[in-house]
Amino acid sequence: MPFVHDHGFELKSRLPRRIAVTAALSAVALAVGSLVAARVGGEDHPPLGKTLKVGYNQGSIPQSAIVKYIADRVDQDHGITVQPYPVNDANQVNGSTADGKLAANITQHAEWLKVIVANEGYRAKAVQPVFTQAFALYSQKYGSVRELPHGARITLPNDPANQTQALLVLQKVGLIKLKKDVDPLTAQLGDIAENPHDFHWHEVSLDAIARSLPDVDAAINYAYKFRVAKIPIKQRILLPPADERFAIQLVVGDAYADDPAITRLKAAFADPGWPGSSSTTSTWKPSPPRSPPTSVSEPPHDPLARQATPAPQRQRLPVGDLRGRVARPRRRPARRLLPRPLHHHRPHRRGREARRRLPRRHPGPHPRHRPPPEYALEPTVILAGIAAHTSRIGLIATASTSYNEPYNIARRFAALDHLSRGRAGFNAVTTAGPAAARNFGLDQAPAHRDRYRRAAEFVGVVGALWDSWDDDALIGDSARGVFADPARIHAIDHQGEFFRVQGPLNTPRSPQGRPVLVQAGGSPDGIELAAAHAEAVFSAAQTLDEGTAYYRAVKSRAAALGRDPDGIVVLPGLSTVVAATRDEALERLNGLQDLIPLAYGLDRLAALLGIDADALEPDAELPWDLIGPAENVQGLQTFFTVTTDLARRERLTARQLIRRLGGGLGHRVVAGGPADIADTIEEWFTSGAADGFNLMPDVLPGGLAAFAEHVVPELRRRGLFRDDYAGTTLRDHFGLARPSVARYAPDTAEVPAR
Repeated sequence: MPFVHDHGFELKSRLPRRIAVTAALSAVALAVGSLVAARVGGEDHPPLGKTLKVGYNQGSIPQSAIVKYIADRVDQDHGITVQPYPVNDANQVNGSTADGKLAANITQHAEWLKVIVANEGYRAKAVQPVFTQAFALYSQKYGSVRELPHGARITLPNDPANQTQALLVLQKVGLIKLKKDVDPLTAQLGDIAENPHDFHWHEVSLDAIARSLPDVDAAINYAYKFRVAKIPIKQRILLPPADERFAIQLVVGDAYADDPAITRLKAAFADPGWPGSSSTTSTWKPSPPRSPPTSVSEPPHDPLARQATPAPQRQRLPVGDLRGRVARPRRRPARRLLPRPLHHHRPHRRGREARRRLPRRHPGPHPRHRPPPEYALEPTVILAGIAAHTSRIGLIATASTSYNEPYNIARRFAALDHLSRGRAGFNAVTTAGPAAARNFGLDQAPAHRDRYRRAAEFVGVVGALWDSWDDDALIGDSARGVFADPARIHAIDHQGEFFRVQGPLNTPRSPQGRPVLVQAGGSPDGIELAAAHAEAVFSAAQTLDEGTAYYRAVKSRAAALGRDPDGIVVLPGLSTVVAATRDEALERLNGLQDLIPLAYGLDRLAALLGIDADALEPDAELPWDLIGPAENVQGLQTFFTVTTDLARRERLTARQLIRRLGGGLGHRVVAGGPADIADTIEEWFTSGAADGFNLMPDVLPGGLAAFAEHVVPELRRRGLFRDDYAGTTLRDHFGLARPSVARYAPDTAEVPAR
């Protein structure tokens, strides 16, 4: 299966491997196949065996990453061991493949292989396309292809195979025409029949093309080469789809094409457990390519306009996320109850989004104006209803570790995972503020550090309860009258600072093993909790630098705690306002912000900052002398930090800050057309600030439908969004492995590391 990689090269798949029986069956097949020798050219060749050397171009980041990924994470599931083998001579590698010194290589496309085989006489063949790489045109001087002047100087590859691809791209968009009597798959500069713009060509090596940009008007090369050279995406002026005719092939010797080991090697490269076959991170797009969905209101694609770039997955809230949305005309409050959440899932399905999330609403209103609270039906009940009407979208509910008990939460989410057949997620949060505390018999919320100590113990106990049943504990043998095996159901006997829980849970282990554990928190305590326990992390950041800093903090801390950083997906919040153009979207955003009541906004802002609302002057900057450091805040430290950093950085008045925070509640707001939003998402994604996004449309269901109908096709067109779901569970959508059962260590009550 060929795969498209058309941007910066990054492998982050966390897909679960196949079950052990697959590898066991492969091993049996390998033993049988090893009894047969290969024969070619009148000579017998020994079978390849279990260990297979696979060659790749040492200077190719995609080829290197693919082979190493297969070797690290996929090959054993197919009963083979892949040894990556770097080569410098892309032609001689076919000779080594033909005589069996290499089991295979992924160094060329089929057309180039034909040339090599014809010239050198190697007995090698292409047996399976692996991936394609798109070409892109970049310019530091001009904003689109149309702006290129007559006589523009353009750099392109100097080697025949890659020069052909560059010329075909330029012909496809009408910049040149090749001679009709020339094979287009072997065309070179001398084969140009028409050059109406009198472009001047400069031939250089692939690695030198990006460096040539300051000295020329434009340069064309593999898109990933520009990303590796850290050329800004905004300088890209053309990115057509990759040409499937030039898919990099899995090449084997003729003598070994039918060897059982090659059959398993081909299966490994087509395995859903690697990024090329699943599009987990949205840097890969499965092939054969499907036609991307189009919308009747979507303008026709203009190949000569400036090309923007890509984006991954993610999510929704039960109501729109701009505070002024409730004041919009035609809104009927009675319809904001149960029927609305049950039909909001439909745009998710169209867009193949990863999950549906409902927040908890424990805190009460600020005491001064007391606006009516947002409706707050119990989220797991709503999601159970949604589960009955859907089959793929993930269902994440938020529950407070401050005002719940681990046993009840473990049971509730295990039930949701069973009802949804493996699509549940538990977003574990701490709850601050006196309003919520008073609903649970307390005058004040516990201190920040105490809340996070309780949360860490809470999620550890919940995980232990989910693991209190072995996977095979449920027998269901009616003939013997055995429902479950007691020997496979275990008490946890937890004795901790906050909880004493005997266990076991009275619910069998759920389809995912455990529901996905999600966490949100940007304070040092929150990062520690996320790094130690979370599998998905919601974050809040206004700038790319803030996003990358948080991403690195969580991943590095997880590694220091002995966890695989790839076992955590980081999902920054992104509030979107989608329209046909950026101007229309900004007008829509301003209209919604105008509807935010000033008094309400001042109360919310004051509560967040921990000061009295009377101290805020609407048209003055914040009273910094009254605002303490984040560590003194007993409320939401993450949003406190994001808010104060934004206010200081842009010197915003209270009124301006309220407008900025109204859309997204401290998360980044992006208003624009589909390409504008895709640009932002891609920049964060490829810069290492996000594995995906916690998407919050301005209004629901309209904002969500607009994203699914207009932004998602744009992302797919660029090869950065799934064409379909990778599997049926939330773990499949996130690329997370199914966890094995963890047990308490002997002679200790400590909850095992997750």
